[in-house]
Amino acid sequence: MQTPPVPASQITGKPIFPHSYTLYVSGTTPIVLTNDNTYNTIIQTDANDLTITLPYAQTIMDGTNMLVSAATGGQITLLPHNISETIEGLGSIVVASGGSCLLVTQKSAGIWNIIFNDGSGNIPLPFASQIVHVNQAGNDSTGNGSVLYPYKTITYAMSTINDSLYEKRYTICLGPGNYAENFSWKAWVFMIGQSNMVARLTGNVDINDPSWAIPGTHSDERGGAQNLTFAGTMTIDYNAIQSPFGKFYFWNCNSNNMLNITGFHNVNQVYIVGGQWFSGIAYTGTNITLSSPIFFSGPITCSPSAVDAAFTGVGGTLQGDMTLNSNGNTGAINASLIDFPVTGNLTINGVNTVLESTNSSLPLQSQISILNSATLTRLTDAFSLAYTPSTPANWNGNPTSLQNAIDRMASLLRTLNGGNPIP
Repeated sequence: MQTPPVPASQITGKPIFPHSYTLYVSGTTPIVLTNDNTYNTIIQTDANDLTITLPYAQTIMDGTNMLVSAATGGQITLLPHNISETIEGLGSIVVASGGSCLLVTQKSAGIWNIIFNDGSGNIPLPFASQIVHVNQAGNDSTGNGSVLYPYKTITYAMSTINDSLYEKRYTICLGPGNYAENFSWKAWVFMIGQSNMVARLTGNVDINDPSWAIPGTHSDERGGAQNLTFAGTMTIDYNAIQSPFGKFYFWNCNSNNMLNITGFHNVNQVYIVGGQWFSGIAYTGTNITLSSPIFFSGPITCSPSAVDAAFTGVGGTLQGDMTLNSNGNTGAINASLIDFPVTGNLTINGVNTVLESTNSSLPLQSQISILNSATLTRLTDAFSLAYTPSTPANWNGNPTSLQNAIDRMASLLRTLNGGNPIP
């Protein structure tokens, strides 16, 4: 049974947790929701216009939704509590009978983002929430990118985003399935799947979009993927789009094929965090950072370029070859391997190639090639390496480490050499 309408004059009180109260309103008297009023649903029970002043976004309903609906229609005008807060989206809404609008708070910025749903799917683009949903059960013609009316294709969802900037970032939430689409990824767009085994991109993907060269107030174009499988090809060519500061991120992603990367400026970067990669990376003139991914095969190859490049591997492993080759060009390659084991052949080539590595990252000595004055610096010293003598009787007290054993033998050799340095 429906709760009777509550006169505006009686809207007081402090609902107790979990704040799941529904407030029914009739009449045109403006309603002010203070910090003490935590109703999650407001329903207007007649066709009159209504003004609602929202509470402080910083202190109430953070991370939750509030539904404002009109049983028989009317206009709902939404106002912020004070001038320090803003309402991003439609602040004055004509609601058809049975229509509603969904309010989503953003605590950190003091902003009310509004997704308006009038039941017809006619929502102005871009969405104030900047969250675009894509699902294979969706529809590019009648959908609007909301969770209830998703688009069907990534290609169409990307085409609706025309104002992404540092100040206005977008997320595309991708539903399960295989997406056999060829499309260009836009800067300041981040795509998220439910699991890296559920949403699969099987087409050809690149970043050949002009947005990567539009800095806005911050010259720092970025984009990224999370929980996706790249079963097709992925090409990140910063040179093709002349992007001086472009950066791309992969969080917990899988890839079936070689990742191809070309740099335009020595600030260009690609980050890979976690995930399973069944092929390697071919790149030039870019900074690559890997944090705990598993490459089941390689190779990882950095080819000569006039643009400086870098490689950092921390955790994870490469079950394949690695080649860092600057020979014959002016661009430097600076690489670090920190507990990032390379099981195949390791080749560093050229005077401008410098590799620093822990011993745990290096393959067998016979698999390491240092060519044309390249530099390999081992970061792990013998102090951390244990040494257990096979004949303890040879020692007056077992060495505490390999370094200790070497130092003691060197001291003895110098004594036997008449106190002179060991030749």
